[in-house]
Amino acid sequence: MSKLILEARKFKTWELLHNMTGLSRSYCKKVMIDTRKRDSDKAKLIVEKFNELEKMLIK
Repeated sequence: MSKLILEARKFKTWELLHNMTGLSRSYCKKVMIDTRKRDSDKAKLIVEKFNELEKMLIK
């Protein structure tokens, strides 16, 4: 699992995804921890933005 997910409070991961996508923090979290499916357009947007965040903050 990604460091951004494991240390979500430290990085404020869900808040950042919320600001980047305009979707709720809880929906972003559910998509990224596989509680919700990633098939929808909004879920794909969340995954795309998460990958961008990971590149900026981790690598």
